[in-house]
Amino acid sequence: MGGEGTERMARNDAAVKPVDGLMEKGIGAALWATFGAVLRTVLQIASQIVLARLLGPEAYGLFAVAMAIVMFASLFADLGLAYGLIQRPEVNDQDIRFVFTWQMVLGCMTTLALVMSSRLIAAKLGDPRLEPLIQTMALATALASLGTTSAMLLRRRLDFKTLNITMLISYIAGFVAIGIPMAWLGYGVWSLVAAYLVQITLAAVLSYAYLQHAIRPLFRHDDGAGILGFGTTVLVTNILNWVMMSLDRLIIGAAKPAALVGLYALMSNLVTTPVTTLISATQPALYATSARTQDDTAHLRTALLSVLGVVSLFVGPIFFAIGMAAETVVLAVYGPKWSGGGSILMPLAFAMPAFMLMGMAIPTLWASGRPTWEFKLQLPMALIWALVLFTIGTRVSIEAFSWLVCLWFYLRACVILFAACRALGLRFPDIAAALTQGLLVTAAVAATAFAADHLGLATTAPAFVRLAGIILACAVALLLALRLSSGLMIPEVFRLIEGACQRLPNDVASFVLRRLIARTN
Repeated sequence: MGGEGTERMARNDAAVKPVDGLMEKGIGAALWATFGAVLRTVLQIASQIVLARLLGPEAYGLFAVAMAIVMFASLFADLGLAYGLIQRPEVNDQDIRFVFTWQMVLGCMTTLALVMSSRLIAAKLGDPRLEPLIQTMALATALASLGTTSAMLLRRRLDFKTLNITMLISYIAGFVAIGIPMAWLGYGVWSLVAAYLVQITLAAVLSYAYLQHAIRPLFRHDDGAGILGFGTTVLVTNILNWVMMSLDRLIIGAAKPAALVGLYALMSNLVTTPVTTLISATQPALYATSARTQDDTAHLRTALLSVLGVVSLFVGPIFFAIGMAAETVVLAVYGPKWSGGGSILMPLAFAMPAFMLMGMAIPTLWASGRPTWEFKLQLPMALIWALVLFTIGTRVSIEAFSWLVCLWFYLRACVILFAACRALGLRFPDIAAALTQGLLVTAAVAATAFAADHLGLATTAPAFVRLAGIILACAVALLLALRLSSGLMIPEVFRLIEGACQRLPNDVASFVLRRLIARTN
């Protein structure tokens, strides 16, 4: 009997070690992805600040509407085929050739369709200036297809270091080296168009250069139906996401002047850019890791609780502080050309923690063995949102519209989180425990931002000086709140922070673990 027990324990250890190794690799990939996302976000925001000060709201409005159209068309240039390469247990040259061939065909067809329909789209939106913008930006759908397969193969390998380097180089070349000089020389909205095309082209070229694959055309595949079936699910899900993330800009573009569209678009970009970048960088890492541990519900529960705790603890305070001092942020960052944007920025900033929570919960929902749940949930929500936008969105003020968007983010997050918790068997007390410390820290930092902003408004200090004071006050409040509430930190969050600290210098790790969160085990 003792021998049987020893043998069974050995089998269990052998089963657990590969999972632990994958989880460790997944954490490393997620950290690399997060580091690259943070660096890229800083660069994006910095370049956006310079471009916004040079161009003003109208150019941004035209570009935002054209971009929403091109992004929708781009979904059909992909059909989600490349995601099938991540999902398949093993990938061979035939799989890669089949996916690459059809992505190139679809990319070229989508570009042609956009060019041919550009005049009709511009007429429907009531602005003929959109026609040449759409025609030119349509090239991006074909150009992006060159590197999508390589990029997905890099994600499959969890090689987010290479992906981040590629994205950084292409963004610098596009928006910093091309966009800013063109804007300074007076090319207006075309500086943004040129920057976008250079970025897309260079990202595709570098992705393929890093991971070269077979490109000989292959139009038929033994499991083509399986690849297309998974891709169709991804496509429909992406369309639903586009409806809920980009349709608002088209609605505003058809009902409001371009300058007002630009004001809304830039305020939205300011807060969604870091969140979207983090989600797009970490979500594939979480999905690729979770997919390999999908039979281990305990690991998936731990992953979800960790994510909920960390997002509420660090993401919530940042965006609520931005919202509480929104107009000061706008004036300090973008200047007087963008005055009045604070009333739009506030609700959009408040919505971002919900956006982040939702984005981080989706991979665990996929990996729990219920990949179709997201689609089934998103479909009715997308239809409702489209109905709301078409019936109410065109009639309300831009400020009311922004609060409507905020409310919608929280409703979506609640639905997705409820589904994920149900799939993993998590109860409300588990979720409440994961969020409690973060909610308290967020409230403390938000109150500090509100007080510091109003104290600054009572002075004659420039906006950037007032913003610096708000940032300093909020940083102190965050550190104090983390320390005072450390007893409320759940073990899952502590282990995640501890794992991240192991990759930091010893003195930094010691400060975080012993001083900031006051725990050593």
